[in-house]
Amino acid sequence: MSVIISRALPDVRDGLKPSQRRILVAMNDLNLGPASASSKCAGIIG
Repeated sequence: MSVIISRALPDVRDGLKPSQRRILVAMNDLNLGPASASSKCAGIIG
């Protein structure tokens, strides 16, 4: 039950859920941002 709650509730520090934070970190590692060219989402998610 605690695993479900920890995944479902946003973190107090930044308001992001762990899955959202993981996606943003992966996008940062791939140098994808607002100023970069568009990319397929499969590289980010998988």
